[in-house]
Amino acid sequence: MSIFAAVIAVFSLWKHIPPADGWMIQQINEDLSRFANQKVSREKIKQIADDSANDGCLFVHFKIRKNQVTITHHISATHFLAKDCLFPRINAIKNSLSQVVKKYPLPDMDFIVSIHDALQVAYDIPLFVMAKIDRFDNQILIPDFEALRGRYQVLESQDITQDSSIPPWNQRKPKLFWRGGPGQHSPEGFPVSLNPNDFHCLSRVKLCHMSSQYPEMIDARFSYLGSQKEALSQYFGDFISFEDQLFFKYQMLIDGFSCSYSTSGWRLFSDSVIFKEDSNHYQWYYKQLKPFVHYIPVKEGLDDLVERLQWAMTHDDEARKIARQAREFALKNITQDKNRLYLYYALLAYSKLNWAE
Repeated sequence: MSIFAAVIAVFSLWKHIPPADGWMIQQINEDLSRFANQKVSREKIKQIADDSANDGCLFVHFKIRKNQVTITHHISATHFLAKDCLFPRINAIKNSLSQVVKKYPLPDMDFIVSIHDALQVAYDIPLFVMAKIDRFDNQILIPDFEALRGRYQVLESQDITQDSSIPPWNQRKPKLFWRGGPGQHSPEGFPVSLNPNDFHCLSRVKLCHMSSQYPEMIDARFSYLGSQKEALSQYFGDFISFEDQLFFKYQMLIDGFSCSYSTSGWRLFSDSVIFKEDSNHYQWYYKQLKPFVHYIPVKEGLDDLVERLQWAMTHDDEARKIARQAREFALKNITQDKNRLYLYYALLAYSKLNWAE
């Protein structure tokens, strides 16, 4: 047992806090293992937080003192993403932290949370992130801001965790469904900022194009286009309510600028079969998802998507089992209570690092 696992076990008994599941301990220990045998500087954390605006990094410096949460950020209110994207993320994380420490007290500490979709900069201190790329081993995963506030509850008047809110399998269309925006990280070999002629390389664009090729199998459209109205207008389609989306047997899980956050969460609760594109971006629970147990894997670039869909259509019982196992996983592991519990134990283990005086 690692030192972090031991700390978690002792605190859960001492404070009468629900114990962490084994997979939680495993992921937290993996994320913190790089720092287990080195001193971590509180002063360095403050310095990096203070300098982050000049470095172009969207960091928030959180402090917990006597179970009160305060923040310092250097994100300008005039930043083009601030009002609609960044500030709601910050507020959701702060509010969730306040709820966590009210229920599960934590030691005093300072830490940095990245508000980026995925942080592609290496630092020599532990940073908390909502999703990460597998080559960055200094980042500590926590549930994303949407998961922490229960954003998987997408139905207007029903609780998606209740079986009564889920349509029966035999009433669903045997078709793959997807709606979303065109924003997506570029694949290897392409520049970060794509020209309109390069959009064909994005798997979200490929998916919408495949929908026009295989309309009997795939219903995939962009429900908003942002700045790409001219280049992608042929793939635009109206948004369909989440209630109606549940009447499709197959759902596509595909990255945006990083992991798709709430989109991944609610789809796992949907009792539909998840088709997940291979990716080196992952969230706090992704490593617990098993191919052909919780989802059907699809190669990056979607080259085998039609083949995988045909398999599901001709193996309905096996596909139904995968859908059921994904929902069972979600109900057990990524409800709002479990997400906040994971956040608590990640912070607790972080607080027990070897801190330099």
